[in-house]
Amino acid sequence: MPDTEWFFGDGLLMNQKVIGMDIKLLAMLAGDHGGQSVTAICAQFGISRQTYYVAQRRHLADGVVGLLGRSRRPASSPGQTPAELEQLIVRLRVELTDSGLDNGAQSIWYRLTRLGVSPPAVSTIHRVLRRQGLVLDAPAKRPRSSWIRFGFPRCGAAHQRQLLQPLAGGQGPAVERPQ
Repeated sequence: MPDTEWFFGDGLLMNQKVIGMDIKLLAMLAGDHGGQSVTAICAQFGISRQTYYVAQRRHLADGVVGLLGRSRRPASSPGQTPAELEQLIVRLRVELTDSGLDNGAQSIWYRLTRLGVSPPAVSTIHRVLRRQGLVLDAPAKRPRSSWIRFGFPRCGAAHQRQLLQPLAGGQGPAVERPQ
């Protein structure tokens, strides 16, 4: 079984193994010279047949360089805010800061509306400002995990119990003895 690594992206476990170039190259060489079946080669190197055929196609097209890992990033992001609009948002942020006015995402949204530009959502403007490094996260804020209310498992479980046993020596407050 080959040594494989799991790919971690943004702290999440991806559902795909990352197979090294050396394993793919060995599989290609074994397929060229061994005379074994593809299924036997895949079992030997611990890869799927689909991975083998993808590697074979890339090896035939680009040689050994084709077996290198490729980026999984999409070629384009059609939903991303256009660069011109991002530049306008940054420029308005700088102008509002220099004039001493409120320079938050809502103020920028209002300014874009007054300029006749169809503004994106306030949250999108804030995201653009964060991407440009103009807004920093505030980690000192109360974490969301603290929003969960404490509750008792049963009704009436929060009631105080009446304590009847005095402390040793007969003085001091009454405490309950464990049973």
